[in-house]
Amino acid sequence: MTDHEIKHINIADLPPVAPAVRQYGELYDLAEQYDNEWEANEGVDWEQAEDLVERLGQMAIEDKTYCRRILEILDYTRENDEWDSGEVARFPTLIREDLEGAGKVYSYRQTRDTWTVEGYHLTGEVEWIAEADTETLAYRLLTTLQ
Repeated sequence: MTDHEIKHINIADLPPVAPAVRQYGELYDLAEQYDNEWEANEGVDWEQAEDLVERLGQMAIEDKTYCRRILEILDYTRENDEWDSGEVARFPTLIREDLEGAGKVYSYRQTRDTWTVEGYHLTGEVEWIAEADTETLAYRLLTTLQ
């Protein structure tokens, strides 16, 4: 794997970096699943739409500030008692686009005799950054990246 290669990982395999990475990776996968189902069924499943909005409401406030489209979805659902199916059908795509553009959370972990520094995207992807010989070096790299 090259130093800039990105791979999709199973969310359950993430080290305990930040609960948000796991939560938002699951949200990303769910939005993709609902988008595919709604397209196949040629219509919105309203229970799934409510589930997405409920999950968006559980996001940490500081994370919402980086996700303009997600804020727009929450504003729309708060301001409208009846949701337009055309608007709601766009929710999964808007959610995925926001999470794709949200940046990375960095962490390091011990892997045998070295320390691996990785960047975790909110989509559930992990990017290998570097291998370090000591934890101190890994920590310094991590603080430089953040």
